Amino acid sequence: MTFNFFSASQLVKRLFFISLMLSVLLFSACGGGGGSSEGDLTDGITVTFNASPRQSLSATGERLSAPAGAKTFYNHEGVKITLKTAYLVIWSVSIKTDCNSIDFATWWNPLLNLLIPNAQAHAQTTPTQLGTPNAINLLDADGQNIILGEIYPAPASYCGMQIDLMKADEDTQHLPQTLNLLNRVLYIEGEYLPVGATEAIPFKLDIAKTPRPQSLRFSTPLVLSNTQRTATLDFYVHYDRWFDGVDFSALNTDTQIDWVLNNVTESLGL
Repeated sequence: MTFNFFSASQLVKRLFFISLMLSVLLFSACGGGGGSSEGDLTDGITVTFNASPRQSLSATGERLSAPAGAKTFYNHEGVKITLKTAYLVIWSVSIKTDCNSIDFATWWNPLLNLLIPNAQAHAQTTPTQLGTPNAINLLDADGQNIILGEIYPAPASYCGMQIDLMKADEDTQHLPQTLNLLNRVLYIEGEYLPVGATEAIPFKLDIAKTPRPQSLRFSTPLVLSNTQRTATLDFYVHYDRWFDGVDFSALNTDTQIDWVLNNVTESLGL
């Protein structure tokens, strides 16, 4: 029987190699490494998200500002619309370092909403994504900010943000007390007055279908660093554009629901 003995130098080399490998594995498990996109409270960087209802600019460049309560406006076809109840669920909001994907394309066919899957799980909160859903009451005063929450990203240059709309769950903030909004993305009660008519017609939309997300580029990059540790990102819900091009006589058909959902996504802006 023979035995193989390591020399002292060989033993030292092997122990050094094992120690090095253990250090690498431990460093990786702890999330270390250059170029990480993750941040935490110790970085001292905070981004706050706010949302608010607002009407879009008129052809003359004016913007009406409606007080809290029922909202009345006209769509592009001249139909007078009054919202008496209106809630939209913001599922998640995230900031992006890459804005070259198709998500940031400037076009979208409403029929492609058929390809968007329904949400099955709670959104994940990460350093760059707010995963807490929020219910937006569109009958709040125009321009009144609703605080959605905060994230703590790593220092980086961010080019845009993505807003996801999905069904409310039990963790959704700002749920109404008088309406069960669970498993709903959009809920509206209101009335419309066709052009030339004298009597308004009531309508209701109760939608659980997930629309496509909205991706918005910043006009200038959001640079977060040791010298720029805080930022507030406000976006608006231009509810007066939701019914542009809609056929109210077929409002609750799949085609019209997809059209409305596309309008809702397009109504989200900076």
